[in-house]
Amino acid sequence: MALAFRSLSSAAIMAALCLCLTGWADTLDGVKRDLADIKSLSCDFRQKKTTPLLAKPLVSEGRMYFQAPSSIKWEYTKPFRDVLVLDKGKSLHYSIDEGGTKKVIEDNSPARTVIFEEIAGWLQGNFESRNFKAVLKQGKPRLIVLTPKAKGVSSFVTKIDLALSDRPGIIDYIKIHEKENASTVLEFRNIELNGKIDAAVFRIEE
Repeated sequence: MALAFRSLSSAAIMAALCLCLTGWADTLDGVKRDLADIKSLSCDFRQKKTTPLLAKPLVSEGRMYFQAPSSIKWEYTKPFRDVLVLDKGKSLHYSIDEGGTKKVIEDNSPARTVIFEEIAGWLQGNFESRNFKAVLKQGKPRLIVLTPKAKGVSSFVTKIDLALSDRPGIIDYIKIHEKENASTVLEFRNIELNGKIDAAVFRIEE
């Protein structure tokens, strides 16, 4: 389940989140409050897909944008250009060839849509949903462990780990444990919080 981000200075990030030196809260409700002030986020991401069917992991890179409450865009740039946008209840998935031509992809993947919709909620601390229940596990890293409670989700996901960074308000990576010993890891880098994102980034053309 693990985006392309531009770095801010550590001072700017701390100001944006009103962070304190005590770190993350010690309870799930406290972690939710730590994330509640995130209104926008952009970052670089690295995705690694592992499955017994592949001789080696499939690695992709790109950039992610999020605007509260639920607009999100995943833009893969390597090894191919592929974009998924969710905005105001609508979604669009398309590829871009070397000449810059867009081709809409009608995959209708329920797994893809569910995970991307959930990620928008996780970035704001909304871990509990109709699809998942959440538990905070102490350790290094500290994890929010999500287990499916909806039948449709449990058919393709066994659990999801959200790894919390040492910096409050930041999720380091998401690991999606899938059926048949497969997994997808999304690592987030160069995170910019609460910066201005042009509305055109999420525009879905009819």
